[in-house]
Amino acid sequence: MRRFVIYLFTGLVALICGIAGYTISAHDLPFLGQAEARSDTMPTNPRIVYLSNKDNPPNTIIDTKFNEHEVAHVNSWQAARQAARERPLDALIIDATMLQARDDADTIWLRSQLDDGVTVVGIGVPDDELAAAIGVKTFQAPEETKRERGATGYRLVQAFILAEPEDLKILRDFGWIDVQISGSTQQPDSIKSPWRGSFSSAQGQLDTPEALTLFFQRLEERIKGAYEMRAEYQEQLKQKGTR
Repeated sequence: MRRFVIYLFTGLVALICGIAGYTISAHDLPFLGQAEARSDTMPTNPRIVYLSNKDNPPNTIIDTKFNEHEVAHVNSWQAARQAARERPLDALIIDATMLQARDDADTIWLRSQLDDGVTVVGIGVPDDELAAAIGVKTFQAPEETKRERGATGYRLVQAFILAEPEDLKILRDFGWIDVQISGSTQQPDSIKSPWRGSFSSAQGQLDTPEALTLFFQRLEERIKGAYEMRAEYQEQLKQKGTR
C-alpha cells in the first residue's frame, strides 16, 4: 500500500510538471499577470530579431546597422518562436515575404508577441497587410496620408495593454487600439482594476545611414517605453493592493 502511494505521488508530480512545462512553452502563464511575467528592467542589449528568408537585408546599409545593433537574423517562424523561448523578444522585424508565408499558428503567435509589449516592424509590407496580420482595422489616422511601401519602407507598431484578465477582455472587445488610431478618447465604462495602454506607430525608409539611425532611435524609445509601462503598472497594482 505504501509503495502504491509513493508511485501515485510520483505520478502526480510528473503530471503537474508536464502541465507546467506545456503552459510555459505555450506562453500562457495563468499564475502571473502580464507585467509580472516579464522584467521591468530594460536590458543593456534588447532582444531584436529580424525574420527573413533572405541571407541579407535589402541593402548593405541595413545589414551594417543591424549588425551594429546586434539584431539576430532568423529565417523561419519556427526559429523566431525558438528565439523568443530562449529570451523574450523586445522587437520583431519581419520582411514582406515572411509575413505572407505565415500560417494561422504564426499569426496567433505574432499577436501574442504584440500583446507582450514587443514592437513589431514590417519592412516592405503594405499597411493593410500588416494591420490584418496583427488584428487592427487600419493604421491610417484621420489626418495621415497613405504611403506606398517600397522594399526598404517600414511601418513600426507598438500596441500594448496591461490589465487584469477580465478588464483586458473588455478593452479588446471594445477595440481600444482601433479607437486610439481613430483619434478618439473614448474609454469603456466597466473597467474595474488599474490598467495601462499604449499605442504608437511610425513609418519611414531604411535607405540612408541617417534614416537607419532614426529607425533605431524610434525602436529604442518603444522598447524603453514598454519596460517603463510594466514598472508603472506593477506600481499601480501595489498601490491598489492587488499585488
